[in-house]
Amino acid sequence: MSKRAVVRTVVAVAAACAMLAGTAVRADDGKVPPPPWQVHVSDYLVVGVVWNEATVKKLLPAGIRPSADMSGGIAIYKSDNGWGISPYDSAYTFINVEGFDSAQGTKGRWIVQGLYGPDEKVAAAVRAAYGWQVRAGSTTITDTGSGRRAVASVGGRDVLEVELNVDASKCVRVGGINHYVSGTAARPIVNQIPFEGDWCGGEPVKAAVVAPAEDPFAATVPAKVIWGGEFRNGAIAFTRPVSKP
Repeated sequence: MSKRAVVRTVVAVAAACAMLAGTAVRADDGKVPPPPWQVHVSDYLVVGVVWNEATVKKLLPAGIRPSADMSGGIAIYKSDNGWGISPYDSAYTFINVEGFDSAQGTKGRWIVQGLYGPDEKVAAAVRAAYGWQVRAGSTTITDTGSGRRAVASVGGRDVLEVELNVDASKCVRVGGINHYVSGTAARPIVNQIPFEGDWCGGEPVKAAVVAPAEDPFAATVPAKVIWGGEFRNGAIAFTRPVSKP
């Protein structure tokens, strides 16, 4: 996809989400239709981390190569309205991988574990569409006075926690596209996710995997936290998965 095409896509997504502001639209029977989906995001906290190399190699399928710096991240967010899948909660851990860079040069992202919910129908729709390892769960995001705190839970037990100090005066409008990769090395699938919204850089206070030892999230404990921020008032599109030749 060319940079010009990316810009057109982002603009179209933003316009569509603006028209849908305050509205959550699903099929008449309450089922989640297959993608594409377009959603509005009110609060999206993300921290960049460095993973343990040995852990990363165990979590990625054969032939999928992690970035040289073993980087990735933890994200926790909420979508309050949109079309197709909203409203929903989400959280996930991801590893940056080689060979799937977006048009703007961002590394491809491999979701290790995630949650979508709290309705199981949402998690099932995401699994079916993208093949991501996700379960039903919920998120809570609160104001701390100096920033934001986000907690992700599965089955009533907390699994992820992120807290950031955020300077709202330094927020800037951003747009771009991320590639989320699934499938196998022989048949990789690239899920192109355009976005547009306010990026507010933050100082990480806490980024922790607090899942019990038996939970799949417990396998993704970061070795180091390197950056953080909050994505606000944003538009995100879930496009149809594309098989990479």
